[in-house]
Amino acid sequence: MNSSGTSSRSTGAWPICGGIFDLEVKEERLRVIEAEMGTPSFWDDGRRAQELTRERSELARTVARFRELMTQAEELGVLLELAGETGDESVTPEIEEGVSRVRQALDDFELKIMLGGAHDAKDAIVSIHPGAGGTESQDWAQILMRMYLRWCERAGFTAEVVDLQPGEEAGIKSATITVKGESAYGYLKGEIGVHRLVRISPFDAQKRRHTSFASVSVIPEVEDVEVAVRDDEIRVDVFRSSGPGGQGVNTADSAVRITHLPTGIVVQCQNERSQLRNRDTAMRILKARRGKEGDRLRQPDPLVHVPPLPARQGPPHRCGGGQRGGGDRRGPRALRQGLPPLGPGASGVSEQAPGREVHRRQKLETLRERGVDPFGTRYPVTHWAGPLAARLGGAGEDELKGFGPVCVAGRIVSMRHHGKTCFAHLQDYTGRIQLYARADQLGDDFAHFTDVDLGDFVGVTGDMLRTRTGELTIAVKSFTFLGKSLRPLPEKWHGLKDVETRYRRRYVDLIVNPASRAVFLLRSRLIKAIREFLDARGFLEVETPMMQPIPGGAAARPFVTHHNALDVDLYLRIAPELYLKRLVVAGYDRVYELNRTFRNEGMSTQHNPEFTMLEFYQAYADVGDLMELTETLLLHLAQTLLGRTRMTYQEHELDLTPPWRRLPFFAALTQALGAEVGPETPGRRLRELGAARGVELAAAAERWEAWPELFESLVEPTLVQPTFVVDFPVELSPLSKRKRDDPRLVDRFELFVAQGEIANAYTELNDPIEQRERFLQQAARREGGDDEAHWFDEDFIRALEYGMPPTAGEGIGIDRLVMLLTNQPSIREVILFPHLRPEAGLAPEDAEPDSGGAEPAPGDP
Repeated sequence: MNSSGTSSRSTGAWPICGGIFDLEVKEERLRVIEAEMGTPSFWDDGRRAQELTRERSELARTVARFRELMTQAEELGVLLELAGETGDESVTPEIEEGVSRVRQALDDFELKIMLGGAHDAKDAIVSIHPGAGGTESQDWAQILMRMYLRWCERAGFTAEVVDLQPGEEAGIKSATITVKGESAYGYLKGEIGVHRLVRISPFDAQKRRHTSFASVSVIPEVEDVEVAVRDDEIRVDVFRSSGPGGQGVNTADSAVRITHLPTGIVVQCQNERSQLRNRDTAMRILKARRGKEGDRLRQPDPLVHVPPLPARQGPPHRCGGGQRGGGDRRGPRALRQGLPPLGPGASGVSEQAPGREVHRRQKLETLRERGVDPFGTRYPVTHWAGPLAARLGGAGEDELKGFGPVCVAGRIVSMRHHGKTCFAHLQDYTGRIQLYARADQLGDDFAHFTDVDLGDFVGVTGDMLRTRTGELTIAVKSFTFLGKSLRPLPEKWHGLKDVETRYRRRYVDLIVNPASRAVFLLRSRLIKAIREFLDARGFLEVETPMMQPIPGGAAARPFVTHHNALDVDLYLRIAPELYLKRLVVAGYDRVYELNRTFRNEGMSTQHNPEFTMLEFYQAYADVGDLMELTETLLLHLAQTLLGRTRMTYQEHELDLTPPWRRLPFFAALTQALGAEVGPETPGRRLRELGAARGVELAAAAERWEAWPELFESLVEPTLVQPTFVVDFPVELSPLSKRKRDDPRLVDRFELFVAQGEIANAYTELNDPIEQRERFLQQAARREGGDDEAHWFDEDFIRALEYGMPPTAGEGIGIDRLVMLLTNQPSIREVILFPHLRPEAGLAPEDAEPDSGGAEPAPGDP
């Protein structure tokens, strides 16, 4: 505002252009995102598509608010100019007040954008600890605490000291403060770090500088649904209070210290006389720290709530516990990505309230009264939505008119009323297509058409046309009701977001989430492509028993069942390997099986108790042949399914172009440990080298026990681009053939991509005498308490004694491969019906949370 009380109408006079309010940049970004969302391949990368969708929504809201503030600013500018021209100064104070409000709104909006992180809007927990420096640092920590408390008071936040440990002479040893108020964490997060105070004591004749340190950490408070902490993960200790609230007045042990065993996080509270309140406060702080820091190695899955896996346990297609020391594993291990923690946006099912279901049941009765079967019968479908849209995507008006009537059937997933016309979208398993209904065309049936609920199935007959926006549309001439949906679909804008609900109700997830459907369509195409690839190379697909008298082929805990007629225990297979090799003995030189395999081990975002594997065996070949075959197979799958050989997995940019790197096992360990190691390096030396690199091994760990621990901790995180790890020690591979030039090693490789194992292969041991000796060694381990050691299979030895040709075999985890090609961080995203903990019972009124959807309840306008 200038000195005359007027302001230019130019928006440049307002702080809404450039910098954080750079509207042109934001609008250009919106156009780029919307253009990308319109491409057919947008959902090929589901993770990126979801991120762009969220970014577009946030940008759209921001631009709309910018526009609103700009309009207010321009209107005030016009009023000021008119007041100046007429000389009417009576309205100037009111206009100036409006200007002040708009400026304040701009400041508030700018701050809101700046505090726009995932946790910035939450309450905060501030911890203060003195550094080195004794009493002076403890004094400085106490001064900092008072400064933060005073700032909270002036800023309008509510601050409470929940834990305070006084210093021995003065100051404090530690303090924990909860700060409540909108965006408390956003305001305070910049305070994280070491705070230094430099001063000169007036009593020091030499005027020396004294420096005191104190560290400040700020973490956001989280909801219980965001971070799950199980009772078996914590140790709760109670002790006598010594801080404020407990000194001299509290004779009971009320202070509480909670230790989170998997991560070593320790929190305590002692300000309340109530042990229960102290424990609740400590749990809040613990969950906040867990939500901020996370378990960087193997975070338990909150959907499963089972104990985390031991450090050496692999994914479900590999053995657990001592698996590396106990035997070969045919499937790959997990891609090292966890499921992101649930945030405030993951608000649940976002479905309608139970009252909506009552309304739908009333409509069902109305249909019956009209003589309409609410659950339909046969309908003559002539076209499917996806192929129809592809066929007529570029058709002109004349071609559409001459195409003739079509009959389609599917679920109504959207509907928009416009008086005597109505637009809707019909979805079948191939895609969606728009419907256009008119009252003058349908007559009395128009009211019945508009009374259809979202989720209902209909059959439609009509002619093809294209709307002014260019969308291919069916002009409805007649329709048939085919199936009533008694439960509403998730509301359009919020959708089905809760991860656990998506897994439990996959049938709903697949209806409303195109990204989920795309994942499983690609999975089906991948399996088909694998079959075609192997069939074309002379491999024969076979089936082997899923229930076996001896679980062999891997070192893992099996599921046990009982056959009543035979009165014997049987085991669900942990691998099909030994049966497939029996078929090679029988003369089938190239065999493969796409099999379901079961392992009774831990569950997480990377582990499911049943999973899909590909195992194949080729006679007269070795691992060198299978390396070339694996490179060709994965390259073929990427080109066939994605149309490219370069791809993104999480934060990694991958290139599948062969040849891939070959890395010897002990060369990798030598490089990681910074010292030469080999098959004969003693366990004591390995333990010392591991400790120097931060890997703590068991005090009595033998060589074969240390190797997998060190490799998994130090080498695997470095294997991003496709890498064949070769030349494994014989102790880790009881079914592999020894190398001719070094009998301490075996002909074996593991393929790693994006820090996870994708394939495992080796030249098969076909010497029955040596195989018997290795089985006996495994049996000795079982007798010593290793319940995951390989079982002794006498019949397999007998089969080898009939003679097996030189053979190479390989296992590939299909679930891991789909995760890689679809850029999914969790195995549950690529399994249609993953195993979860039993669902807790819900009261009927809590079963379907209300999302504020668009579907009206009875009596709603």
